Amino acid sequence: MVDLCAPFDVDVWVQDAARRATVGRIDEKEREALYQHLLSEDLKLSRAALRAVRGSPVVHNQRNEWVAPNAMVMLPTAQSQLLDTAINMPAAEMAENSRLVASLHLRVILAGGDLVAFAARLTEGPEKAEAFQALLKANSKLLSPKIVAALRPLAFLRARSGILAAPAELHIDNPVNRICVGSGDRIVAGRNWKLYDRLGCRQRPSASVMLRALAEARDQNESLPSPEIYYPTLVLALKGEKQPVSGDATQPILRIEEAYHAPQDVLVGPHVPNCLVMTVPGPEQSLLDKPLEGGHCRLAHAEPSWRPVPARCR
Repeated sequence: MVDLCAPFDVDVWVQDAARRATVGRIDEKEREALYQHLLSEDLKLSRAALRAVRGSPVVHNQRNEWVAPNAMVMLPTAQSQLLDTAINMPAAEMAENSRLVASLHLRVILAGGDLVAFAARLTEGPEKAEAFQALLKANSKLLSPKIVAALRPLAFLRARSGILAAPAELHIDNPVNRICVGSGDRIVAGRNWKLYDRLGCRQRPSASVMLRALAEARDQNESLPSPEIYYPTLVLALKGEKQPVSGDATQPILRIEEAYHAPQDVLVGPHVPNCLVMTVPGPEQSLLDKPLEGGHCRLAHAEPSWRPVPARCR
């Protein structure tokens, strides 16, 4: 009877079970049996079996989940503690098995993908934002264009308001940006200027961001903090983006005497008749101190229009 039975080849079973685990066709008892076999002290596997195991979810990570060894990493303690929720480290019983770990060639160096994975989950533990920023700074060599592109839309940098925001939405903290972008949600907190620049935080705001800040101020009927800086910067942004400077001449973007007015409705000039001073809004002197080429006055009069003179001025 024994002669009729095929001998059991453990190595063949390991390869077959690993392949079935890869496609989700293995039951939990067999997968657990395979895992325990891999942990055995007298483990001997062929190269083919090791290749099959490395790409198959047949070992436990630190969260007791089934993962493939080639998706695991063994990092220094400080890095592993910080990134724990986003990376796969071997379970304790596997990490203690140095022979198995060596056979499976687990990764031991931080990779850019680890940074992206953790950044995507940082909103679940925002208290780690500063430590993660320090990790990015210390490993800036990993910030390749591909990794930066993956990081830019993820909310992991601390803004001045305290929230976590994406580099794509943030601006470097400087006096002009504090005036021009409005909310502290749009300015990065901290002083790692090179890192923020590498991640794509903006040195100067776009026209759309500035107009959004103005709209927020207008909705609250609040003045802009320094209009003599804001409006020239807006004009420069519009020109830099090759947008028409006169495009917003019909929109209420100038605050005069506690209300916002469209530039086309504002009268600017060195000799304004007294009768018009009382009927047509005009900007404060701070806005007139700049030449027309400075931006805001030119914006207001990019497309002049004639209007009837009020009867009392005739």
